[in-house]
Amino acid sequence: MDFEETISMARRRASQDELDIEAMHTFMYLAPALMCVKCYDDQFSAGRYVFVSREWERTFSIKKIMVLGKTDYELFPRQDADKARIDDIHTLEFGTATTLSDGGGTRYSGWKPIKMALIPMKIGGDRFNYIARMALSTTSVAYDV
Repeated sequence: MDFEETISMARRRASQDELDIEAMHTFMYLAPALMCVKCYDDQFSAGRYVFVSREWERTFSIKKIMVLGKTDYELFPRQDADKARIDDIHTLEFGTATTLSDGGGTRYSGWKPIKMALIPMKIGGDRFNYIARMALSTTSVAYDV
């Protein structure tokens, strides 16, 4: 294989990777479970939202464009933001998935607690710098896509 063929193959692969990532984001956005991902500059910072699902938008009655790049402190009452930060710091520190009962609940569960999974991730580094949060059960009935 010559240089031009190698470059062409690498470009096709990069293009396919972008499509795969876009498909994953679409799947995660449309999933019926409440999901979000936060990025942490360091484990003690207030994580900034980099992804929220459609169900997250519906539950908290806010569009993702108004959420991305913000912290819990910019979106929720201090008490709720403090609890989320403590849970996230624990998950980042120990690097293990955590299951907890979220006191906020959802609009579908009458604001009763729901079980949430917190999943630490290492992306582009050697320490846990992202946390995915996901409800362990769906929070709504089927709806149009």
